[in-house]
This record gives sequence, structure tokens and C-alpha cells, in this order.
Amino acid sequence: MTTGGVASQSLTGATVNVKVSQGTLALSGTPFRQADSGTSLTVRVICN
Repeated sequence: MTTGGVASQSLTGATVNVKVSQGTLALSGTPFRQADSGTSLTVRVICN
């Protein structure tokens, strides 16, 4: 599973943080880890 969200935006683009689910979960860990650079994620933008 891949998830993410917009971290910052400007008139010419945006920075998106992407996380992917881990195969195993340590007791003190989280189910997601930071995705590798270049991992794609579709972000749909709705403007008013």
C-alpha cells in the first residue's frame, strides 16, 4: 500500500511525502516507511 500527502506547494509545483507499507512490523515501529526517491503517487487536486 502507498500513501502520501502534499508537504509544500507553490505556483509551479509541489513537494509530496510518500510512504509505503512495510513487510514486517517491529513492536516499536510503524506500518509505513518513507518511500524510496522516485516513487510515484497520484495526487488529485480540487480547486474552488
